[in-house]
Amino acid sequence: MQEKVLELAQKVGFDLVGIAPAQLPKEDFERYEGWVKKGRAGEMAYLERDPERRRAVTQIMPEAKAVICLGINYFRGPKEVGKGATGKVARYAYGRDYH
Repeated sequence: MQEKVLELAQKVGFDLVGIAPAQLPKEDFERYEGWVKKGRAGEMAYLERDPERRRAVTQIMPEAKAVICLGINYFRGPKEVGKGATGKVARYAYGRDYH
């Protein structure tokens, strides 16, 4: 099943795909907590709220066994802009949707 998920994700255009356990190992969660405490979350204040929900997907989906993680490379090469247009476009905005 895992191979089928990986194959399908790449087939539909994802550059990265991985499968992780629904429960974070203790040391990974501690690293996350330290990262947040050091202020590395920037303006993403929601990462500080309710940290126990971030320990494991099973906190919000008790039946979960694993999490599928997907990634797309934002930069697909220089973007042509309209005639006379100027300015810079963030790399994440080059694609149809970066969410």
